[in-house]
Amino acid sequence: MAKFKTALLATLIVASPLVASQAFAASYQVFKGGVWKVSDSTTLTGPTTATVAGIPIPCTATFTLTLNASGAATVTAASFSGSSACLGVTAQALPWTVAAPVAISGSSSVTVNISGINVKFSSPSATCTGNASGTLTNANPNTGPANNDYTFTAPLSAPCTNVKSNPKLTSTDPIRAVFP
Repeated sequence: MAKFKTALLATLIVASPLVASQAFAASYQVFKGGVWKVSDSTTLTGPTTATVAGIPIPCTATFTLTLNASGAATVTAASFSGSSACLGVTAQALPWTVAAPVAISGSSSVTVNISGINVKFSSPSATCTGNASGTLTNANPNTGPANNDYTFTAPLSAPCTNVKSNPKLTSTDPIRAVFP
């Protein structure tokens, strides 16, 4: 019995950092109905630009950010409007993964990276994939609560270049980063 207890204790000691790292990871919350919530969603909307095969395509992008019960985020919907070229832009392979926020020293902003981006353009015809790296303002802490601005660049696959916010997307609801 003593060997069993020793083996069980050793297993728990080895596994505890793995369990704790998930339980204490940085996460997101959204402010709705007067309270900070997880398991909710908000949108980020604003002007973006992409150059596809040398042709600039300015659009207004709307991304739906959905939080699960632990505060992890994904982009579950993305739409594009504005010029006629934007009508042929569609998001694919959703949801896109949103990494846990990373604090920026001496700032109320956090770094927010999105991976798995997949966007199809109809004219010119192209599908571009990759990741975005950006900054979410007023998220650490969100002192308002106040809506946030997200600025990003996304070096997507060829023939897409110069994919970025122009200048920013703004959240419909306040978002804050939560650090253990």
